[in-house]
Amino acid sequence: MRSKVRRSCKLPPHRLRALIMTLTIDSKLKPAKLVFEMAEDVIFPGYVSRKNWNGFADAYFDAEVWATIIQWFDGVDLELIDALRSQEPEPSGLFSLGLGFAIYEA
Repeated sequence: MRSKVRRSCKLPPHRLRALIMTLTIDSKLKPAKLVFEMAEDVIFPGYVSRKNWNGFADAYFDAEVWATIIQWFDGVDLELIDALRSQEPEPSGLFSLGLGFAIYEA
């Protein structure tokens, strides 16, 4: 008779969610540290595809980072904020913010 060994996960919940997201993300994306050209001192964790726009990254972010980006943009351009807030995530659960923004890997 085979004994059942149950192992508990030692990762904190937020790290476990990040790990699960990483495992379910489209294999064409790779993790990256991303910066916007307008503020090179702020680095956002995200993902990039192999596509680019005028040499800039096709960037994707998880929901937590997406909320931070929206806060970061708040007050800069109200129409942009409304558009970002209304954006739905991709099937992978990530939000796309590339192919139109000057974003590159740090």
